[in-house]
Amino acid sequence: KSLYIGDNSATRSDRYLLPLMKKVEAKIPRGEILIEKNELIQLYHGLLEQRFDAVFFSTLGREMFEQAGMKFQNLFELYPGIVFSQQHRLYNKEPDIRDFLNETIITLDNRLPYYAPFVEKMCKKYGFNTDNIKVVETQQTRAFELLRGNGISFVDENYIYFENEEFQFFKLPDIDPIMGIGVAWSPDNNNPLLIKFLDSVFKAYNQ
Repeated sequence: KSLYIGDNSATRSDRYLLPLMKKVEAKIPRGEILIEKNELIQLYHGLLEQRFDAVFFSTLGREMFEQAGMKFQNLFELYPGIVFSQQHRLYNKEPDIRDFLNETIITLDNRLPYYAPFVEKMCKKYGFNTDNIKVVETQQTRAFELLRGNGISFVDENYIYFENEEFQFFKLPDIDPIMGIGVAWSPDNNNPLLIKFLDSVFKAYNQ
């Protein structure tokens, strides 16, 4: 029997998944673990529909999983921040948080239930103008809008779409890490490899 694992296509999984999997494969033979990278919402539904045995997911989605009866374990945390493109007036500058407060905020739609509360929390903490929000449907559309230089977005420091010279990441000041990567699974899953996989992942992460 194989173990089907989902991973977020928008993250640099080499930072967390590949090092973990090298240790996990010492316990579970190579070839018995199949990893599929996909969008967050597909990972969420895939776990609920039992197409995945476990998924690596943003820790911001913990409540969403737990409300659906899933188990969730944080693995590590990341710092949230602002991303903007080289077309933005503040690119390659040394901006202050106050420079961003009246910018257009480009966010994803409500298919990711945890993202809107995250944006709301950031806006409230720093005093952003919440009357100036533009909602888009996909990660790619958000990147395109940012490339036009007409706004900013909230992401975490592990976000792969913006890891190139076209974009700049501004780490928000005075904030605890509230984002990161965790693993979610169903307590009703009876795949015998799942318990072995989770045990190996947690041990590998804690070493």
